[in-house]
Amino acid sequence: MRRFKYIVLFLIFQIILFSCKKDGWNPPKTGDYFTCLVNGERFETKYSFYCSGRSFYYYSAGTAGLDDSYLLAKGVNCDTGEGVTLRMKGLEPQAGYYNVLDTLLADSVFPAYNRGTIFYDQLQSGYIQIDEFSPRDGGQGEFGNFAGSFEFAIMNDTLDTVIHITEGQFRFAVPNIW
Repeated sequence: MRRFKYIVLFLIFQIILFSCKKDGWNPPKTGDYFTCLVNGERFETKYSFYCSGRSFYYYSAGTAGLDDSYLLAKGVNCDTGEGVTLRMKGLEPQAGYYNVLDTLLADSVFPAYNRGTIFYDQLQSGYIQIDEFSPRDGGQGEFGNFAGSFEFAIMNDTLDTVIHITEGQFRFAVPNIW
C-alpha cells in the first residue's frame, strides 16, 4: 500500500509539472529570430521555397532609391502572408530606446504590419529597443549583431482597426553593411 501511495504521488507530481504552461517565449541561444504577439497571438516566422521568413538589411549609404542609413528587419509567416516590419531611415542604428512617436523620429522610425495585401502603417504608440548593433568585424571577420525588442500599436485608416504588436524580440547576424 505504501508503494501505491508513492506511485500516485509521483504521477500527480508529473501531471502538475507537465501541465503547467510556460509563460512568454524564450529566444534561442544562437541564430537569427524574429517573433512577437499580434493581438495576443504568437507570431512566428515560417519559410517556404519561394519566401524567406526573416530579412535584415542595412544600407549606410543610400542606394537604389533608398535613403542613407536605411535599415529593415522583417518577419514573415509565408503560409499566411502575415508580416511585421521594423524600418529606420536617416539614423545610424545604435543601442538605445526609440519611442516611435517622438517628434524627432517622426520621419525616421516606422514599423508596419501586413496581413496579405492589407497594410497597417498609421502608428498609435510603441517603441523599438536596440540592445546591440555591431557591424561585421572587417570584411572577412565574424558577423556583427542586430538585436533588441519592440512593441507598437498600428492602425489601418480604411478599415478603422488597430493591431497591437507586443513582446517583440529579434536578433539578426549582420553579414555586411553596404
